[in-house]
Amino acid sequence: MSLQKRHPKLVLTVGWLLAGACCAVFAHDGLDGRLARIDVAIAEQPLDAELFVGRAELHRQHEDPTRAWADLRQARHLANDASRGALIEARLARDLGWWHAARRAARVHTQKHPSDGPGHQLHAETLAQLGRSADALAAYQRALSVEASPGPDLYLAAAATLSGQGAAGQLAALLLIEEGIQQLGNQVALVLEAVSLETSLGRVDGALARLDALAQASGRRERWLSARGDVLWAVERFAEARVEYAASLDALKVGARRRSHTAAAERLQSHIVERLALVSEQPTQKR
Repeated sequence: MSLQKRHPKLVLTVGWLLAGACCAVFAHDGLDGRLARIDVAIAEQPLDAELFVGRAELHRQHEDPTRAWADLRQARHLANDASRGALIEARLARDLGWWHAARRAARVHTQKHPSDGPGHQLHAETLAQLGRSADALAAYQRALSVEASPGPDLYLAAAATLSGQGAAGQLAALLLIEEGIQQLGNQVALVLEAVSLETSLGRVDGALARLDALAQASGRRERWLSARGDVLWAVERFAEARVEYAASLDALKVGARRRSHTAAAERLQSHIVERLALVSEQPTQKR
C-alpha cells in the first residue's frame, strides 16, 4: 500500500463582523439571550439595517436559515443596498452547501472589504470546495496578508489546499506551517500538521523530533509515544513502531494509577492495542 494511502491528511469565526458597535451590547449573553435583546433593539430602531444584519447572523448560528434570509432581505431594503450583509449571505450559503452562491457572496464582500481576513478565508474555502485550488490558495494568501493576527485554522486551511498538489505542494505546505509555528508558537494542531507533512515527504526523523519536543513539554507522554508509533507505522518500520506502542501502553497504565479514567485514555488504549496486534503480524521491517 502506498504511503499516501497509509497516511491520509489529518470555526469558523462567528460574531458580529458587519453588525456594528450596536451588537457589542449582546456579546456576553447566550444565543437565545442575544436574540431576545436584538429583538428589543429592532423594535426600538426598526429602520436600522445593521441590526437586521446582526440578527441574521444570530439566526444563522441558531440554524434558522429562513429567518436569517428574511432579515438579510429587510436589511438590504432598508439600506437600499443589495450587497448589505454579503458575508452573512456567504456563510448561510456555505452552511447549506450552496458553494457557488457562497463564492459569489464572499467575493462581493471581499471587494467591498478588501482588508477583512475572515472574508478572504471564507472566499478561499468556497473556491477550494469548487476545485479551484490555485484561486483558493491566492485567497488564503490574501487572508494571511491582511489578517493582523492569523490563527492556526487559517494556516491549516491554506496548507490543506497546498498539500493536495503533490510533493511540491506538500513541501510548500510544510513551509507555511513552519511560518505559522514561528508566529504562534508550538501549537499542537500546527505541530501535528507538520508531523503529518514530514511523514508524507519521507522526513521521518524530522517528524519524530517534533513529537519528542511535544512530549518534553507535556506530562502525558503516552499520547506522543503512540504518535511516534503511528509515524513509524506509516513508513512500515514495524519493529520500531512496536517499541513505541509498547512504551505508550506502559506510560498509559502508569498514568491511569495517578489520574482518573477518561474516554480519551480509553480510545488511546484501544488504538495502541489494535496497532500492537497489527504490527505483530508484520514479518519484516522496511529499511
